[in-house]
Amino acid sequence: MYKYIQKVKEKNESARKRVLAKWMFVSVFVVVGAWALTVSSRFNNSIVAKNEVEDNSPKPFVLFKDSISSTYKNVLASVGNIEDLKDIKREIKGEEKMIELIPVEYNN
Repeated sequence: MYKYIQKVKEKNESARKRVLAKWMFVSVFVVVGAWALTVSSRFNNSIVAKNEVEDNSPKPFVLFKDSISSTYKNVLASVGNIEDLKDIKREIKGEEKMIELIPVEYNN
């Protein structure tokens, strides 16, 4: 390999660029070939794994419904029943008192 590199170094620039382009093409071809050989097995395994995961995972709308339901239950536990709140508002409004204001003139 060392002798080959020395021969390439002795050539002019355009010849070195051609050698570089050939080696890049070969390298890309090897990488794409290796990828093509392994992609089918990866793709088939991922489809099988994805189907298994989908069968066991809950659906998005079920998760959303459960989330809303648990949030509502937590609010009820913290605040109390909504009907009780309406009764409290009625009691507060009934106890409001009206204060009459008497206008006062200010003279300098």
